[in-house]
Amino acid sequence: MDKAVIRAFSRAAETYDENSKPQQELWQKLLNLLQPFDQDYKAILDIGMGTGKNTHELARVYPESHIVGFDIARGMVDYAKNNWSVGKNRPIFLQGDLEARPFKNESFDLVVSNAVFQRISNLEDVFSQINKILKPKGIFCLSLFSQETLFELKDAFVEAHKNIKGVNVPSQEKHNSSLKIAEALKFAAFNIIQKLDFKKKQYYKNPKDIVKWLKAIGATHHFRNWINGINARAVLKEMDKIYRVKYSVDSGVYATFDGIVIKAEKLK
Repeated sequence: MDKAVIRAFSRAAETYDENSKPQQELWQKLLNLLQPFDQDYKAILDIGMGTGKNTHELARVYPESHIVGFDIARGMVDYAKNNWSVGKNRPIFLQGDLEARPFKNESFDLVVSNAVFQRISNLEDVFSQINKILKPKGIFCLSLFSQETLFELKDAFVEAHKNIKGVNVPSQEKHNSSLKIAEALKFAAFNIIQKLDFKKKQYYKNPKDIVKWLKAIGATHHFRNWINGINARAVLKEMDKIYRVKYSVDSGVYATFDGIVIKAEKLK
């Protein structure tokens, strides 16, 4: 992962939980796929655990399990250790890169991941690594935002960029599609057991507040190829106008969050 992205998420540790309502709603969908919580998962790994809040909840619903939270961002791991390493069944929090293969094969019965893989390009490789660290018939439960997420912001910026600068914006960061996720899981020898769709509209006072929200959760680097252009005053003003015309409500503006939640089983 890009070092700038890692630094951005590390800096966002203190403000992430209070600004992550869509991510928390996605997490609740993931928990729905895990219910009832009577499955005997002896070892559970939470990949991209962020602040550790969700990892701590896993420890609560699986009190007899060995729970590990894992994240590439040092700031997130430090925050988790300072805020969630309490109680009898406290999780273990580790910092590292999954691509470095930090876990032995067949180490976990369950791997979960919330809002992590939406913009990962090498999904097949990452999912194959997850397959290796799962025990036979192990479960991989993941949730992520997919292609229509923040469509309004992307659309308004592309139009504003062309209106002001006379050319199309060079490139955009895109969320992975549901189809791409399913194909990558199949490639990595997973069988999809269950799938839920997630879609909601989040409301903001104005388009600038959406950009502020992205900064608060450390996500602006995922959109750096086009979000940086917002710093140009003319483009920002034009984008704001377009957004308000096309995607407004009485209380302000809205943004779409589109996601999927998948429960898959290791085939081999």
